[in-house]
Amino acid sequence: MFLPPRYRLPDFVKFTGIGSTSTMKHISQYLAQLREIADEPVFVVMFFSLSLSGPAFSWLAYLPHNSIKGWKDLETKFHHYFASGIMEKSIIDLVDVRQRNNESALHHLQRFKEVRNQCYNTFRS
Repeated sequence: MFLPPRYRLPDFVKFTGIGSTSTMKHISQYLAQLREIADEPVFVVMFFSLSLSGPAFSWLAYLPHNSIKGWKDLETKFHHYFASGIMEKSIIDLVDVRQRNNESALHHLQRFKEVRNQCYNTFRS
């Protein structure tokens, strides 16, 4: 799959997850900025990270490998995470992450990383 001839990636409007921009508005802006490649799910997923910064970029970077099955899946996870208020965690929440009975170390580490990502803004302050 190739980009159209003379296609130039835009300077994407950045979404941080902090502030008043809704996930719906960000997705609409992102797809509009992609213009003619917005109909190609591979490109939409591939370039989505370029529209994120701060906590939102960290969220995407720390998703488990191969956990995104396509654009619709990524979009759903993005809306769920940032529109639900999940990211409102503090350092205390991170300290309280304990391995549960019968929980694998891998799953515990994944939960720890999720809470850490939710605390990202607290760490940067």
